[in-house]
Amino acid sequence: MNENLAKTNSNKTSSNKLASELDSKPGFKVGLFLPCYVNHFYPELGVKSYLFLKKAGYRVFFPPQQTCCGQPMANAGYNRENKKIYEKFFNEFKDYDYIVSPSASCVYHLKKYFFLRDSQMKVKFLAKVHEITDFLINVHGLKKLAKDTLPQNITRIGVHQSCHSLRGLHQAKASEMVQQKPFSNLVFLLNMLNGVKILLPAREDQCCGFGGLFSVDEAEVSHKMGISRLEEHQRNRVDVICSGDVSCLMHLKGIIERKKLTIETKHIMELIA
Repeated sequence: MNENLAKTNSNKTSSNKLASELDSKPGFKVGLFLPCYVNHFYPELGVKSYLFLKKAGYRVFFPPQQTCCGQPMANAGYNRENKKIYEKFFNEFKDYDYIVSPSASCVYHLKKYFFLRDSQMKVKFLAKVHEITDFLINVHGLKKLAKDTLPQNITRIGVHQSCHSLRGLHQAKASEMVQQKPFSNLVFLLNMLNGVKILLPAREDQCCGFGGLFSVDEAEVSHKMGISRLEEHQRNRVDVICSGDVSCLMHLKGIIERKKLTIETKHIMELIA
């Protein structure tokens, strides 16, 4: 028992030393915001995001008391009731240089609906909030991956651009923007990988049918839209469907499993981290 206790104390000392070294390391402080569904269903995505940002040289923190961004309430028509949620979110993350999240839909919700009584403070605070691909490309300036190869069974990657990332955060060109040059955060990052073929569906910006509460209120329509979205990826014979919104992938994965398809679904961070 004493031996185990000594071992535990030794581990604590090593852990404290590591924490001290991390705290003293020069670099910006990043607060990692993990949406509810990532926290509960895809915690490994949170871990990968944390480790990637840490390796990039940032002092990364995960505020353990953080809660929902308020998107489900707002989608149900109760955004006024979100004021306490927004206030708590602000208090949890106000002291970080950047607030980064692996969820385009949650970041877009904050950018569009977040409320603070002090409007100047609100603008200043939201300027620090970034979806993780936007942060890596436009803030950090990522040009190369430390590891740029994937397992041999992943060679054909299909891209799913979620609605919020596309038309909310403008992380890719929407089809109606005919004068705009083609671009996509996902494609930019996937191009850093060797030995893979990136396959875009013909209807690049078609919704997968999830839409949060839409998939509950209009389940049959949502399911049909998901099947339609998958058909193009099936024709492209992709091994993996990649997106920046794991909520969309969760919806597509449900259909994939029911149809017993062999396609995998991966968040962009699961492929590049």
